[in-house]
Amino acid sequence: MKAQGFEHIVLIGDHGGNQEGLKAVAERLSRTWNGKPAIVYIPEYYSSWEGADTLLLKEGVSKKGMEDGIHDDPASTFHMMLIDPHSVRYDERVASGKATINGVSIADRAKDLQWGREIVEYRAAVTVEAINKALAGAK
Repeated sequence: MKAQGFEHIVLIGDHGGNQEGLKAVAERLSRTWNGKPAIVYIPEYYSSWEGADTLLLKEGVSKKGMEDGIHDDPASTFHMMLIDPHSVRYDERVASGKATINGVSIADRAKDLQWGREIVEYRAAVTVEAINKALAGAK
């Protein structure tokens, strides 16, 4: 990207295991390249899941409590349903009576999609604000 003339490189990750590596790469390349191009790591995208959970708490939805023992939570599922309901096996879960995650129903598709949109909009706003702030500081 540097060789192609990019002025800004933004590193964003959505998996917990990748955050430290992205941060280290951004810091090392920033030093090596003397800030040209500006390369920034944006942890706010990953950490914005906490805010998504807060949005759902306002609606009475909590991922705390009864754990199903799988790597899943309502906020992630509502987010994923916007792109592809098949990715969460929505139809199969509803048909088999297993349309819950940690005790939270996902059976109301319209409500799920509304919450998914709110989560995506919130995470996008937090991320854009963080990118703008990071790039302003990198100049």
